[in-house]
Amino acid sequence: MAVLERIGGGATDLGPLCAAEFLQADGEDSYRFWHPLTQEVAYRSLLTPRRRALHAAVARALVDLDGERLDERAALIATHLAAAGEAWDAAQWEYRAGEWALRRDLGEAAQRWRTVLGHLAAVEPGEQSLTLELRTRIRLLRAATWSGVVLPDRESIFAGGAGLVERLADRAELPLLYVARGLEQFTAGLVGDSVEAAEMALALADGQPRADTLAITALFASDRSVYGGSAGDALRFADLAVARAGDDPDLGSGFLGSSVLARAWHARAEALAVAGRPGDARREVDRSVELLRRRRELQFLPFVLPCYVRLADLTGSDHGAGTRAAEAVRIVQETGMSGIMLITALEAAALAALVAGRFDETAQRCSLALAEARERRTGLFLEAVLLGHLARARLGLDDGAGARAAAAEAVDAARRQGARVVEVYARLVGGTVEGSARELRAALALAGELGATAYEPFCLEALARLDKDDAGLAGAAARFAAVGATGHARRLEAGLA
Repeated sequence: MAVLERIGGGATDLGPLCAAEFLQADGEDSYRFWHPLTQEVAYRSLLTPRRRALHAAVARALVDLDGERLDERAALIATHLAAAGEAWDAAQWEYRAGEWALRRDLGEAAQRWRTVLGHLAAVEPGEQSLTLELRTRIRLLRAATWSGVVLPDRESIFAGGAGLVERLADRAELPLLYVARGLEQFTAGLVGDSVEAAEMALALADGQPRADTLAITALFASDRSVYGGSAGDALRFADLAVARAGDDPDLGSGFLGSSVLARAWHARAEALAVAGRPGDARREVDRSVELLRRRRELQFLPFVLPCYVRLADLTGSDHGAGTRAAEAVRIVQETGMSGIMLITALEAAALAALVAGRFDETAQRCSLALAEARERRTGLFLEAVLLGHLARARLGLDDGAGARAAAAEAVDAARRQGARVVEVYARLVGGTVEGSARELRAALALAGELGATAYEPFCLEALARLDKDDAGLAGAAARFAAVGATGHARRLEAGLA
């Protein structure tokens, strides 16, 4: 009503229109048409110049009257500006609407930024419009990858972004273009390529020293390294991301949709878990989850909560694995998320079931996640991991042939993707399933090379069991205890006793 009065220049009595059943009250201070056809007829009766002028007036009134809710209202403002034919202003407000949606709905954010590109197509190119287009392309690629939105033209979106960089004097967004590209490669299973993109993003960020970009590129490098680099690199980059984020939980949230600091703590947790420091890892993931909950950035929890399940598997202790996995799945179901979040939640649920000895459930969830990842070409960085879980589940179900087939496929996938840390796990599973000392020693050697210390006692245990070597089992138990895997240490000690 306030908007209508602002446009009309004073108080407006809508009583007669309500009595004639053209309008009806819709809340305390708003009205709507009785029927969509009535609205359509009224709208079409306006000449185009008058219609555009009214849309522009509504947009201005919304900005003037609702200053505290501009982020929330940005999409509506953009809609009116677009209808008014003001493409440049519409693009800016639509971009803002995408930023607001990013922390709530990644899919909506992707759609908003796709709309921005449509508006910019009608704008005369200039430094400002080209900069906005580059930022939009980068954020569209990233949000679409995370949310599972299919972009048939993703190659042209990236290529167009690269072309824009060459036309701009300010190259500050270039590192983020490689972050978006690397994320797309990572989720498509090109883990080795994504590590190279991370290195490029880091190098470019050092030449464009913006605090948020420096922190984001370090975080990105850590996320990639824990799969395709080494535990030492992953921890070093995570420490760098934490240091660059400082005490500012808001830093980088406009790009990530969540706090860089929270995500960097999670990256540290993943690296520490692989490095055989589960106590430190638990502390870091607790901090990450607490900050994400406090900031209500809950849509990223399905990516973080699985860390508890991995800790349970590596240590033989509970860590609330079942509860955390169930929460991740529930968030995905309630929000309708797909893409990376869905695959990671399904992987966590599969591993939680495996830890609990529910092998049928593990096999079912692994098969579902693999089918989803392969069909949508997303979350494939977890392909070898899921195949490893599947092999262990089939072994538990006394399906030796199925276990061997899944284990061999896991090793092939890890090596094809350049996922070197994951290859340690795949070789460990393969050696256990096949009863191959050679494969187990290869896994042990690779774990030592990459600092994936958490896997070393598993290799030692499997080798000792092959040799029926009690002294070797005692050594494995001691190694489990040394890396904080106390549950597995107790398990072996009880068996020896």
